[in-house]
Parts: sequence; structure tokens; C-alpha cells
Amino acid sequence: MQSEATERVDLVVLVKEAADKLLVVQEAVEKAAEAESPFLMGVEDLPADQASEYTTACDSAIQSASTTVSTVRMFMTTKVVEVKRFSPGPSQEAQARLKEHQIKLEQFVKRLNMLKANNTSRKHKVMAREAEEEVSKAEEFVAKVGEAAAFFATTRMCSNFLLRRSKQLQSS
Repeated sequence: MQSEATERVDLVVLVKEAADKLLVVQEAVEKAAEAESPFLMGVEDLPADQASEYTTACDSAIQSASTTVSTVRMFMTTKVVEVKRFSPGPSQEAQARLKEHQIKLEQFVKRLNMLKANNTSRKHKVMAREAEEEVSKAEEFVAKVGEAAAFFATTRMCSNFLLRRSKQLQSS
């Protein structure tokens, strides 16, 4: 069994490592929040294809942050188990400090979940706008087809009239 002095040194190193990993999570979540910033500046009125690009970029940043969170969460869980093997004094201190870091981690998770929910909502709006644009294009096409059909119908009616009139004149 390690001496309590060695465990205290390990505790300092471990807590520092946990704090460093927590900073990485913070940076990843901030990067995801930055990816959301175009929407916070009123870019929601962009054409659907550009808005789709922004939601995709936001998704990518959120996914990256989620991966970082998962890695750090596993690290913290592993270290909590590890410090339980320490002597009672260092063990309790290490567990308390790791618990503080886990609480901070969960705050970042909440922020990340909020970003995910916001982006999902935006993606649905973008998809609805894309669908509306496609319906509008289809309606325009149908109107043009109707105009063309009306032209051909009018032309055919004129042809039929001229054909009948020609036959009438030939029979007279």
C-alpha cells in the first residue's frame, strides 16, 4: 500500500489533471456555443441552404464537445474509483475535489444539451423552410405547365375550328 504522503502527491496530480480536462470540456462547449452565434445574430432569415450549413457546423461542434464530455466523464469516474483505494484522509479529499469537478462537468453538459436542443429546433425550421421552397418551386412549375397547356388547348381549338371551317367551305 502506498504511503499517505505519496497518495497526497498523487492526489494533487490527479486533481490538476481533472481540472485540465475540465478546461478542455469548457473550451469545447464554448466552441459549440460560438458555432451557434450566427443564429443569435439574426441569421435565421438566411436562405435555407446557408442556414443548413450553419446548423451542420453547429452539429459538428456539438458532437465534438459531446465526445470530449464523454471522455472526461469516463476519466472522472475511473479516478473516483481509483482514489477510493487511497488511505481515508487522501481518499476523502480526492473524492470531494473530484465531486466538485463532476458538478462543473454536469453544468457544461446542461449547457451542451441546451445547445443541442436549440440546434435541433433550428434544423426543423430549416427543413420546413426547405420544404416550403420546394413546394413553391413545384407550384410555379405547375402554373407554367398550366399556361403551356392552355396555350396548346387554345391552339388546338383554333386548329379544329379552322379544320371544320375549311371542310364547310369545301362542301359548299
